[in-house]
Amino acid sequence: MPAPTTLHVFDARALGEFAALATRAHLGERDAVLTIGSARQARPIAQLLGRPVRNHPVRRGASARSIDAIARRTARSLGAGEIRHASGGDGAAPDLGALPSRDEARAQVGCEGLLTVAPLTDRPGSVDARALLFVAGLLEIVGDGVALLLPGCARRLQEALTYLHNAGLRTPVRIVEGAWIAALPAADVFIEPADAEQDPSRPHAVRLAERLGIPRAPTAAWRLDPDAATHSLPSEIRATVGPVLERARAARSATVSA
Repeated sequence: MPAPTTLHVFDARALGEFAALATRAHLGERDAVLTIGSARQARPIAQLLGRPVRNHPVRRGASARSIDAIARRTARSLGAGEIRHASGGDGAAPDLGALPSRDEARAQVGCEGLLTVAPLTDRPGSVDARALLFVAGLLEIVGDGVALLLPGCARRLQEALTYLHNAGLRTPVRIVEGAWIAALPAADVFIEPADAEQDPSRPHAVRLAERLGIPRAPTAAWRLDPDAATHSLPSEIRATVGPVLERARAARSATVSA
């Protein structure tokens, strides 16, 4: 078997799924990919790149020098002539051709016929599942119920599901394993994380939402801890996200009628 031309090194601990799409555009047929991080982080990257990857777990806080050494050893073992480290991308719009269509995504996650919201991010491990389920629960209480997409690697996921049960909520929750951004076309409304302004991948997320034609509801002013006495009132959240949901409902109705 011919040796790979280039070894692409993807640090899955630091780069998100938008960077994986950017890397995919530069892969040659004979190129190989090395991911740095856990096996769980490597799986969605391989899915988005459309090929198997070699993964190397490293200890927390591993230096750039140690990662370079791992990359050189892997390149030598494969006979790769060049090493290229993946970056966050060049600012180009995400490649929608690598994602499923809206109907395909909705069928895959099982949300056909449901008004669905999802967190807009390419770092599913950073999603606070309980905070989002709290928002969905408040919307249910004020009569604006939605289905919620959550990544399987989200923080506090089990807490969120326990909260759903203990609060007696009926919000449909769909758990997504694998590449998170492959599920994003299924959404009717995106919820932007409260720290979205500090996220370096936010421009990619905004472009993706615009190209998919899916509206965004910001959460920067919300207080989203269900255990805190100062959390946002249902009326506050409804005033912010409600108009976005209404537009999404109208767009869905028009699509169904057509």
